[in-house]
Amino acid sequence: MTEADYLREFISIRLGRVGISSELLSVASGSGNEVMAAVVEKSDELVDLSSSRIVVVGNAGNWVQNGGQFLRAAKAKVPSFDQRVDN
Repeated sequence: MTEADYLREFISIRLGRVGISSELLSVASGSGNEVMAAVVEKSDELVDLSSSRIVVVGNAGNWVQNGGQFLRAAKAKVPSFDQRVDN
């Protein structure tokens, strides 16, 4: 079972049950950086990355890496991503 299969068969269903919408993106690559670049491209279609809050979900072994890969790809696409403004 691939990660995409697991997300489709278990995680997306459970998110829907608690009222959280999700969209599955399956990427034909084993490179985490390529996967996150595709995720950022899709995210940019769905939300304004310069002002949205993004949650990256992962297991205990990969959440830091996934978050870092998303951050790197998002900053490459939208340099203003994750800039905090204190009022």
